[in-house]
Amino acid sequence: MLCLPNLFFFRILKISIVVRGFMSKFVRYSVRIVVAVTFFSVKVLAIQSFKLAESRIEDFFIKSGLKRSSSSCDMDEVKAGATFLSIFRLLVDEYVDRIGPKEMQKMLEGAIQGMLSSLDPHSGVVQQNLLEEMEGEFGGLGIQISPVPIKGTDRTELTIVSILEGAPKTPAQISGLKPKDVIVAIDSTFYDRYDEAVKKMRGAPGTKVVLTIRRKLSDKEKIFNVSLTRSLIKVDSVKYHLEPNSNVGYIRIGVFDAKTGILVEKALRSLYKENPKLNSIVIDLRNNYGGYLDQAIKVASLFLSSGVVVKVKDKKTVREHSVVPGHVIVGKGGVYDAALLVLVNGYSASASEILAAALKDHNRAIVAGRMTFGKGSVQEVKVLDSKLAFKFTSSRFYSPKGLPIQGSGVIPHVIFKTPHDTSEESKVEIKESNLPGSLERKLLDQSVAPSKESSKKSSSKKSKPSGHGVPVERPIQVAKQLIICSEEKNDGGVESTEVDYELLQAIDLAKALGYQFEQYKMRQGRENKK
Repeated sequence: MLCLPNLFFFRILKISIVVRGFMSKFVRYSVRIVVAVTFFSVKVLAIQSFKLAESRIEDFFIKSGLKRSSSSCDMDEVKAGATFLSIFRLLVDEYVDRIGPKEMQKMLEGAIQGMLSSLDPHSGVVQQNLLEEMEGEFGGLGIQISPVPIKGTDRTELTIVSILEGAPKTPAQISGLKPKDVIVAIDSTFYDRYDEAVKKMRGAPGTKVVLTIRRKLSDKEKIFNVSLTRSLIKVDSVKYHLEPNSNVGYIRIGVFDAKTGILVEKALRSLYKENPKLNSIVIDLRNNYGGYLDQAIKVASLFLSSGVVVKVKDKKTVREHSVVPGHVIVGKGGVYDAALLVLVNGYSASASEILAAALKDHNRAIVAGRMTFGKGSVQEVKVLDSKLAFKFTSSRFYSPKGLPIQGSGVIPHVIFKTPHDTSEESKVEIKESNLPGSLERKLLDQSVAPSKESSKKSSSKKSKPSGHGVPVERPIQVAKQLIICSEEKNDGGVESTEVDYELLQAIDLAKALGYQFEQYKMRQGRENKK
């Protein structure tokens, strides 16, 4: 753009040379002076205009609290911003209907949503009333959905990936909705955009909404309508109880909200108070879609006395988040000690994967169940004003050993199987890597990121004991026997949807771990006396 005055200047000079025979010296020099003055004036105005545009963009970043790029792409940023404003101005001037303040706000949200959703599936506009969800209380149905690609096409379908648990029960729990159910329509209207579907399902408590659901059964598909009454969702972050006739404690973490760390600590102290002989604990992270990163670190700090919990890598740096000192409740050097079993499945994501990976890498727990979802990214929320907020992916996280979570997930020591695994429904996999536009799997360090196969092999080495002194290969043998028993119990051909086979196997395995832990403590005691 700044080259135009130079071109203009030389063209005028050329013309002046051609006609110089017909002009007096005074006229010729006068023209050259005018051209020179014009050239410098245009150049100064162009520079001032550029600086003005740059300052306005800088003011926007300062007011919105965003960091401006310090790269050499400043001019590209100005051009992109100018293009956006030109289109916005054109629509305001020439659109068929008048565009008022409400329509402008809607256009702005749509433009920002389009920019963010083109980057990855977890970036997008956050409605102000949805920010309440991050505090553990919000109005809705109690489901988590995600756009899942349809095989052989470039389209996606809105699929339920998690049913939130609450007290009282959430509308989704009452209605019998399940993970992997596909939402075909909402109030008889088809929605293929995630943000629009979420907004449509939200509403004032007490109002009704009808979902058209497609569910895959063993040999066919079933389409049906479900009427739900919206309610104020109060997510049960933590539940716990003692298993009857055993020394096994059970802690269910449904989501990592602002109070999860405190609630888990309370649960641990209560369990030990009820049963001082507690020797094993099951930490159930199934269907836990994540939440606050700092809460995952606080929970890990209840079981680990020291070390790194998670490594977080942004565009420039790698940060290590370590155990919060003085918080350990269960672990070496802590107030109490017990064998740990972490139960996960394909819908354990984000913060729940951080906790599972940390306890696994530190050999503090046996991880059992299914391979996790594989969401290894951190989202940051920015509030621009009272009407607009958005979230974007700011970093990736890795296990303490530097293994990537994004696109990989956490591989359990023990893979649980159930009688339902032969059904067609069980073969439908919803993973982070399957989501449209998902971030690719990136290694933190080539030297510390083995393949999935090598991870499996290394996890089963006899020389690698767990943190409570129970070798990993022994729980695998126990689990195989428990799987056989579970299949025999269901050999009558009657398929029960109420039996939680994974939890039954986890409790039985925790009993075995507890017994081995007691034997380990006895051996340690004898060695200390010697």
